Amino acid sequence: MLGTDSILPEFLQTQVESLANLFERVHPVLLVAGGGFTTLIVQYIYRNASVGAIVKAARTYVPGISQAVQRELDKSLDQLKQDVQKQLKGKAYLTSLPAEGWDEETVITEIQEMLNLADFRAETGALSGTCHRPADSIVSVVTKAYSLTAYTNPLNPDAYPGVRKMEAEVVRMTAELFHGGEDVVGTMTSGGTESIILAILAYRGYGRERKGIVKPN
Repeated sequence: MLGTDSILPEFLQTQVESLANLFERVHPVLLVAGGGFTTLIVQYIYRNASVGAIVKAARTYVPGISQAVQRELDKSLDQLKQDVQKQLKGKAYLTSLPAEGWDEETVITEIQEMLNLADFRAETGALSGTCHRPADSIVSVVTKAYSLTAYTNPLNPDAYPGVRKMEAEVVRMTAELFHGGEDVVGTMTSGGTESIILAILAYRGYGRERKGIVKPN
């Protein structure tokens, strides 16, 4: 049978040995009672405390946990820094504004160099699920649309009523795709992540107001 030396990290091995020595001096009845009490405490914490609070408490009160977690965080951060530097291929960061403004050629050249740092290209189909490049004819239309609307602000619909109309039309078209009724409402977001967050927020509000759920999982 494998010993704790071969299956546990060093900091956990120390804790296990300390507990084993402690339990040798405890009466079996107390061990059973203590186990039952511990189970009740764990259930209470699980139902009433967040995962973050549990992890924070473990790091604070369990010897060795905080140092072990910090070591793993430091290792992950070091690896992340190495990966980022590798992707940049020696390109230095610009940390301050240039003394004089760049002309158009310089700006475009800098942007092109940044794009060339990538090892993948959307047009090759190598970025499935991340970035999809449509046909060139569609790219041309989208680019022109972006250009025309780049300096509008949907937060000011009085100044840009046409932008508000387009947003409402996109929401309505999306609702139709999902067979939504006349009462369906929605909003535009800046990207997929924000859309997911807002959807979760909407469902949380729905659960609170309509289902009485005040502590969702």
